[in-house]
Amino acid sequence: MIHFRISDFSLFRIYFLLMHLVCDFDDTLTNTTKYWNFWLDKLEKVGVSRERAIETGSRLFIERFTLKRHMDALSIQDQTAVQLLNEMEEHVKEFGKTYIFPDVHPFLLEHNTNHSFSLLTYGDETNQRWRVSESGIGPYFQPVRIAGPEKHKVEFLKEILQTTAEQIIFVDDSPNELNPVVDAGLPIKLYRIVRPGAKHDYVHERDDVAWTRIGSIDEIKI
Repeated sequence: MIHFRISDFSLFRIYFLLMHLVCDFDDTLTNTTKYWNFWLDKLEKVGVSRERAIETGSRLFIERFTLKRHMDALSIQDQTAVQLLNEMEEHVKEFGKTYIFPDVHPFLLEHNTNHSFSLLTYGDETNQRWRVSESGIGPYFQPVRIAGPEKHKVEFLKEILQTTAEQIIFVDDSPNELNPVVDAGLPIKLYRIVRPGAKHDYVHERDDVAWTRIGSIDEIKI
């Protein structure tokens, strides 16, 4: 009879099964561009020009964007602000799951038994956790980490490397998030996902050099 120690199973798990996939959320798993355009349509209906809304929102994205902060910056107040916020909350509650790209659920269902997933997104913590919750994919991802101007994604990835023996894969749509990982020399397999029409739908000089460029999540080799 062959006897196994707990450590033997741990080694089997590390070397034969597990990879840990760290995923961005916006325009990686969920169609944030579609969500953003829906919001811009709402703002236009209350008299805010699309150009002004985009310019103001772009500045806020560097910090921690929320719909409320965007309206404050656009001087939308009182009942109009309350109504817009209520309408968006109802919209996300009803349609949040439909924003998830169609390749995501099949990929998660195929791989969640043998591999693990976590989310690493950027923005306002309350806002991002709410959107993840309403998207319906939250249960696949443990934990959900929220980066921001005080602590960038690369810092979270350094911590993940120190706490797991699994091979780490990181997928994001933005070269701004992938470049620091490359420059830090972290031993992480990188993918850049480019969704058609999304904010970062362009060719980058490091595509297929420092990271692998893909068009759908199921192109990840796991």
